[in-house]
Amino acid sequence: MKSDTSNFYIRVYDNYHYMDESEAYNHGSFSTYDEALIAAKEYVHEFFESNWKPNMDPGELMGLYSMYGDDPVIIPNEPVTNKWFSAATYARENYVDIWQKLENINKNKPQQILPQFKING
Repeated sequence: MKSDTSNFYIRVYDNYHYMDESEAYNHGSFSTYDEALIAAKEYVHEFFESNWKPNMDPGELMGLYSMYGDDPVIIPNEPVTNKWFSAATYARENYVDIWQKLENINKNKPQQILPQFKING
C-alpha cells in the first residue's frame, strides 16, 4: 500500500461566504510548501484575471476581490514553523501590479477591426 506523501493541502474559502465552513472546499495536495504557495497565489491571480475589465480602476478590482474572491489557506499535515500565507494580504500587496499587467496585455493585444459596411439607400 502506497503512503500519502502530501505534506500540505489547500482549503479554499470565499469572501462572499466569510466564515461559512459549509462553503469551503479542499483543493489539491502538495509535497512542499512552495508548491502549495504557487497554487494558492494562482487563486488570487485567476480571480483578478476573470473579473478585470479594460480601463477598470485597480481599487475597484481589489474591492471585488475583497467581497467575492477566493481565500485559499495552506494547511500543513504536520506543524510547520515560519510558513504562513494570507491570500488577502497577497492580494492587497500585489493588486496594482497584477492590474497593470492586465492593462498592458490588453494594450498589446491586436484590436479586432470591425468590417466597414456600405449602406445603400
